[in-house]
Amino acid sequence: MKKYYAIKVGNNVKDLIVESWEECKKYVIGYPSIYKSFISKKNAQRYLENITEEDVKYKLEIAEGHRYKRLKRMIQQCFDFEIPENVMRALIYYESSERLNSTIEFAILNNKMSEKDAKKFINFFIDSIRKLDSKKYLCKYHNEKIVDLKKHLTDKNIEDMKKLNIEIKNDIYTEYEFELLYDQILEYYKDEDMSEEDLKLQKDLSDTGVNIEEYNEILFKLDEINMIYGF
Repeated sequence: MKKYYAIKVGNNVKDLIVESWEECKKYVIGYPSIYKSFISKKNAQRYLENITEEDVKYKLEIAEGHRYKRLKRMIQQCFDFEIPENVMRALIYYESSERLNSTIEFAILNNKMSEKDAKKFINFFIDSIRKLDSKKYLCKYHNEKIVDLKKHLTDKNIEDMKKLNIEIKNDIYTEYEFELLYDQILEYYKDEDMSEEDLKLQKDLSDTGVNIEEYNEILFKLDEINMIYGF
């Protein structure tokens, strides 16, 4: 099924509609971004037109906050000592080795970090950069585990998804896994703007035991997750 990806904000792009995830991810993965997928180009365009600048600012702040927390948690797990907040920020929002080194020196002078721990930290950073360039470094962490869907869905939502032959696993989802799950849900989606050919490809809810209100509630919850986490 064809999908349209409406990118409100991405890497050097605004108000862009693309027609594949491969194209979309070039603009959004590893960058502050706001985007959403649709099966109707008209709805994708409507989304871009209706979202306000206040919404954009708010959603970017939320997405960046979640991204920072994810990276911080994943990096911290690599060490047996607490990384000072200013050093962590200097690594995540990396600008130059000089900036990172001066931040580490400041932490040592203020007894926030020992020289031994600082050396471990710098070796970790150098090893990471040797293996990955800075963009791939961010993408690597950006695509790690992201969201526990069971914290956002009710037991009724999960039971209804089972009726649609969609099982929610007992783990948290990566962005890619969420995208696949969302595609499964959209197989039942029908819209008056869809062509007759597209409508024929859609699955029918009537044989599942899930009514349209229950389906729309699931779709609303997933759309909400989509927006909160900037998928």
